[in-house]
Amino acid sequence: MWVCGFYINGVPVSDWFTYWPIELMVDLKTIHENWEQEIGPCDVYKIYTRIDHHGVETASAEVFRYSVQELLLVLFYKKEAVLNQINEWAPNQSSTSIYEEMIEAAFVARRLSLNVEAVFWGTGTEELRMRILDEMRRAALPKEDTEFLLPVHERMRQAAIEANEASQLRHMRRYASSGGVKKDLRKRLLSL
Repeated sequence: MWVCGFYINGVPVSDWFTYWPIELMVDLKTIHENWEQEIGPCDVYKIYTRIDHHGVETASAEVFRYSVQELLLVLFYKKEAVLNQINEWAPNQSSTSIYEEMIEAAFVARRLSLNVEAVFWGTGTEELRMRILDEMRRAALPKEDTEFLLPVHERMRQAAIEANEASQLRHMRRYASSGGVKKDLRKRLLSL
């Protein structure tokens, strides 16, 4: 029998934690207006899109905690709307019990984000829980250790930076080769 659970830092947490009423948390129509915030609605949305993934996911502890606290605020201040949404998600179950379980899970998630640099989570089997624990162990090793592994969110950021830089350099070299560019500028662009 395949048993699936949700884990944060290797600790089992209610699966209901993965049900985020995102439309009550983030105004998706105006999310771009807050792009300049160091931590803000964009981060909440990013966590939301990855919270129920199978496999290991990570975020910085501060961003994860901020997102969980936003979830708690919505659960408290928009309780009736959340209960209505829970009724849509699980019409044959007690919305009040699920609501209380979501709150408890959010408090557990917040506690697990304290005193750590990154939060690791995922939905899966015991094997996934063991992978989470192993990735946590490897991320805590010195960077020069051969077993060291950056957390997923840092690997994703690093890959995005490398891809974006490669694209920029390709465009600059294309511009340099397009003609009409002064020789010294062309040389500098092509040397990048």
